[in-house]
Amino acid sequence: VYSLINGVLNKPAPGVRTENLVNISLTLPDDPNGGIIAFPIFSGFLEHSRTLQSIAAFGFERFAMTAPDGTYELRGQVVTPNYFETLGVPIVKGRGFTSGETRGSAGLSAVIAWHVWQNQFQFAPDIAGRQVFLNVLPVTIVGVAARRFRGTHFAPDFEIAVPILGYARFHGNVQSLANRGVEAIARLAPGSSLAQAQAEFDTVSRQIARAFPELGRQRIVLAPYSATANGPWQGAQARMFMTILTAVALLT
Repeated sequence: VYSLINGVLNKPAPGVRTENLVNISLTLPDDPNGGIIAFPIFSGFLEHSRTLQSIAAFGFERFAMTAPDGTYELRGQVVTPNYFETLGVPIVKGRGFTSGETRGSAGLSAVIAWHVWQNQFQFAPDIAGRQVFLNVLPVTIVGVAARRFRGTHFAPDFEIAVPILGYARFHGNVQSLANRGVEAIARLAPGSSLAQAQAEFDTVSRQIARAFPELGRQRIVLAPYSATANGPWQGAQARMFMTILTAVALLT
């Protein structure tokens, strides 16, 4: 039982390269949604860090994918273009996102999970370039992510990913990005420590407080990456489940 609990608590999500990977959360006093960062804060402040090699933002989205043989409900992500690179997840078929696709000026593209390629497309060799519809929007599948990767969380939540800005523009709701909450994961730059990165973001927190006074006493907090229910992105139910499971293990 201890081995089981230890594995659940400490193992990262499959397929993620965890060395020097950190979770980034925005804490607010008495805020039950601490951890979610507004997209303007991400794009305006976090991406210019010197202590972090790359920072990726992503948000959960449910998609209805319409292919020639039917319609499927998929768990998806709207992501910044460096999402897979930051996580160390290879694209094993096709490619990742181009700058034009990221901005929404070259059509909307998508990267799918391996099991979607297997189950919905039967390993079609011409999958890169296939046209589908996501929530009635025309989309081109450009790549397939590595086989083991199912997302960064305790529970699998990645089946398809599209560029966040491109998706917003094609959806006609770019302004909604101002209110969109995203999760952020980063990789430390070579020679940088977590303490150095935290010191840098303490300064960034003060800059954000001046730019967004409504946030009050917020603070950006960095922590070693965790995919478990004890990580900063998990809901109250997941944390309660892990607390009960841990207690059972200790009593056993």
